[in-house]
Amino acid sequence: MTNSSKNDYEQKNLNNDARLQSIDRKIPIKITDFDSPQFAESIRIYEQSFPPYETRPIEKIKEMLRCDDNYHLFASLCINNKVIGISLIYTFKELGFGLLDYMAVTPWTEDRKESKKN
Repeated sequence: MTNSSKNDYEQKNLNNDARLQSIDRKIPIKITDFDSPQFAESIRIYEQSFPPYETRPIEKIKEMLRCDDNYHLFASLCINNKVIGISLIYTFKELGFGLLDYMAVTPWTEDRKESKKN
């Protein structure tokens, strides 16, 4: 590895380390405001994480969130309020049971999991 490529590699790792440290503290939230930036980020993650034939139309998800008291969108925010993960879940309080419908994380969060394994 040349000095230039070594420096580029080290700088990339420093940038990744700083970005990854910002997600070490996660804040879970329930998203109910469809006009919020967090909802838009959540939908972007949803759309990028699954092939179209495995997802529901966004309007259908909004309808389910509005009309079904058992259906919820939760997001995990890092300390800079960026959405890093989502879950769409059914909860049945009377049964003490929940059903995960979809779960996804941002691609750079997935990269972090892989780097921790190595």
